[in-house]
Amino acid sequence: MLQIEKLHRRLVEHGPQGILEQGLFLLLRLLAAIYSFVLVLRDLSFKCGLRKSFSSQLPVIAVGNLAVGGTGKTPMVDFLARYAQQKGLRTAIVSRGYGGTYPGELGIVSLGNGLLLKAREAGDEPCLLAHRNPDALVLVAAKRRKAIEYLEENNCADLIILDDAFQHRQVARDLNLLLLDALHPFGNQYLLPAGLLRENKSALERADLICLTGPKDGSASVSFGKKTIRMRSSLAKQAVSLAGEKLLLETCRTRKVFAFAGIANAERFFAALEIEGVNLFDKLALGDHVDYDAELISLINQKAIDAEILLTTEKDAVKLSAEDFSLPCFSVGLDVSLEDAAPLLDRLDLLLNKDVAMPLSDELLGILACPKCKEAVKRDLAEGMESLVCTKCNLVYPVRDGIPVMLIDEATPFEP
Repeated sequence: MLQIEKLHRRLVEHGPQGILEQGLFLLLRLLAAIYSFVLVLRDLSFKCGLRKSFSSQLPVIAVGNLAVGGTGKTPMVDFLARYAQQKGLRTAIVSRGYGGTYPGELGIVSLGNGLLLKAREAGDEPCLLAHRNPDALVLVAAKRRKAIEYLEENNCADLIILDDAFQHRQVARDLNLLLLDALHPFGNQYLLPAGLLRENKSALERADLICLTGPKDGSASVSFGKKTIRMRSSLAKQAVSLAGEKLLLETCRTRKVFAFAGIANAERFFAALEIEGVNLFDKLALGDHVDYDAELISLINQKAIDAEILLTTEKDAVKLSAEDFSLPCFSVGLDVSLEDAAPLLDRLDLLLNKDVAMPLSDELLGILACPKCKEAVKRDLAEGMESLVCTKCNLVYPVRDGIPVMLIDEATPFEP
């Protein structure tokens, strides 16, 4: 299976080589055309109302991507959860639980008091998010609506974050955040299986905000027609062992390190280690969501027999224990930073701050009038900021801390 994954990635990233690969790629393009037709029908079914989206009573943020592979969805969900919890909100993370074996329609990974499901049952990412956010609720459900209904019925959350849910249109969301790789946002431009795109580029119109992700340097010169922020990532300066011990990553520059990773782009992880000066004695790239069975654990121990230390990712670490290895095994997390983040933070504050997020009542709106022309005003949520607009005078009146400021001196020109 891993060899098939490597062949597919080489085809979509570097193109076919030789007659056989060209024939294979032609077949993949045919399958991609069929998949595109299915996507068009699915999109029409939602636009025509044949399929409807469930609307939650709670605010919902969806995080997803357009192309398969690691675009930083988990670090972004982690950031959003921490941001909301810092504001005192009870935060719930809902995931599909990809790669997990849990058989039920709703699995509870954590209720904020420790893991209740293992990574093999719930999937890698939900367990990692529960580990990094011990006070958050984390649930897995193929039909996310089931998890949302549970949260509503038990009144145990103030905010729901849907992980990897850009394509999951069965649930409505208040903020739809789309992550794209900064260097190759659309891969080779083809849909699966000829490329990496899960949807056509026209799906960009559903995004409220776009976040470009990737290393600190480099970015594609593409305009998306949407407000765009940037999330940059780098390896954390400190690694943590499976036994809980901490180690400065720089100390690995003078030790023989064996690195292994079962993520979408393991080579990117290895390259990042080398950039930090880590002395890579050897490395092993595994498939995404790999199952660490006894045979694989034995293989890693055998390959690392001449090494001094093992390094892996946080995502892999949730499936491992210190007893698995003859050498100390450390996981290296990611440090992320947001650039030009005002569009996201403004939307979050509008959604999360109870004083701000409370919309003006229809009764209050009905009695407000423009102080200049005395005509009625209407609510506007342009750029994620609530305001009141007088279309006759073309003036915008601000709303601060939930209070409309109906003063001509405070008004700004309205630009339709």
